[in-house]
Amino acid sequence: MIKVPRGPCPASLDGAGSTGGKERAKAIAHYADPANAEKSFDFKAYKGDDVIAALQRAFGVKCAYCESRYGAVGPADIEHYRPKGAIQLPDGSLKKPGYFWLAADWSNLLPSCIDCNRARGHEYEDGHGVTGKANLFPLEDESRRASEPGREYGEEPYLLDPTVDDPDEHLEFIDEGLIRGALRNGRESDRGNETIAVLGLRRPHLVGERRDQLLEVDRSARRLVKAAKRLDADPSDRYARENLEEAVEELKAAIHPSARYAGMARQRIRPLLGEVGISLA
Repeated sequence: MIKVPRGPCPASLDGAGSTGGKERAKAIAHYADPANAEKSFDFKAYKGDDVIAALQRAFGVKCAYCESRYGAVGPADIEHYRPKGAIQLPDGSLKKPGYFWLAADWSNLLPSCIDCNRARGHEYEDGHGVTGKANLFPLEDESRRASEPGREYGEEPYLLDPTVDDPDEHLEFIDEGLIRGALRNGRESDRGNETIAVLGLRRPHLVGERRDQLLEVDRSARRLVKAAKRLDADPSDRYARENLEEAVEELKAAIHPSARYAGMARQRIRPLLGEVGISLA
């Protein structure tokens, strides 16, 4: 996960007179009647073509959470950071409705692979488990959960939002493609670990994909460090210069926002480059 600028709001969701604005007003009116609390509402505005295109541009056709590319394999979901229809509470029960007033809010939408967004079974090392966000949206203080427009600003979510939070403060990638809550003063980040658990960021196939990418990153980084040391000893070494330049290009590609698992690559590369005083910024 990397921090991503959200970009401008698509026209179909921009303002009270837009498709999304009109749908929001209808949803608020619908749920203003207590008799409709358990009744669904047909949300459509968030599926607009310009919304899909804007999310693809912002996130490079990657899952906002796990950074896997979905363009070639799909399908991908337009994920609501705060669930629109219902919320799964800590005791497992469902509270309806969800954050219905944010269903067409640009700030609440993210592109997600189905494994991060939907509740799906996976075979973990300790057995079968069901992970995926679905209707989960854990809060530090459940008593502050919003039930009407505007109250959400008082919440303290556990789940990371890559357009607001800096994932590096909460997520740490370690060897073999594994991930854990980032260490701060000897303690792993609660928000990081909760995000990992909710989204299933330790699911085996995802760990394997990260591990494969990590091998490529490590190979390029070692090549760069070796070439830099040779050039330090002999600035006229053309072979070392060529190797360094090629390795730099490979690593720039690995940390580019559109690259899969760029967050992992960035964390991996920084200390290695520090050895030779090279920056890829």
